[in-house]
Amino acid sequence: MIDELTLDPEGYIASGRGSLVFDHPDDPKILLKIAKETRPAKLRRRMSRSLRPNKRRLGKYREWHRETEEYIAAMHKIGGLPSCLPAPRGFVQTNLGPAYAVEKISDENSTDLALTVEGYLKDHDAQELRPAIDSFFEYVERYQIIFFDMKLYNLCVVRDVSGKPIRIVSIDSIGEATVLQVRKWSSKAYKHWFEKTREKFLNAVYPE
Repeated sequence: MIDELTLDPEGYIASGRGSLVFDHPDDPKILLKIAKETRPAKLRRRMSRSLRPNKRRLGKYREWHRETEEYIAAMHKIGGLPSCLPAPRGFVQTNLGPAYAVEKISDENSTDLALTVEGYLKDHDAQELRPAIDSFFEYVERYQIIFFDMKLYNLCVVRDVSGKPIRIVSIDSIGEATVLQVRKWSSKAYKHWFEKTREKFLNAVYPE
């Protein structure tokens, strides 16, 4: 028999694109993602007949598949664990259904969830983030890591014990979500996407 964790349905700490995010009840270094069922039953049945194979085969769990696939692809390119993505920790059963366990991104010597870039900018100077942001984009470009969206609320700021930002980690919208997935196979397409995305992100952080 599989052990089941109990979660409070209203106790989630964040809501992502496709999942509700909960603290793990037994491990402060892990988060649990519960897939959202956001579409009405009639539309879900229509999607099940869709020509897109992943919609039929994976349903509401396809985002977890996409994130895990991109993590493994990055791991292969790097030859180690990617520092800009949370590490997958497997799957567990809960009273709310299956949960995808992932590393909680925290500041050094802390188990609290790190601030997002959006949250950090509310009380800090954006220039404090520049070295960490530049390192993040250099790392992403070097290993051609793919995201289908990159918003200020999707990236966390990891700080050292002195409070200095040392690393940026993407916590949502990871992987290729388009049908053709050309960024996986075309360096030219990836470069075009990367430069456009970096410019848009930097303009959001450092508006003129």
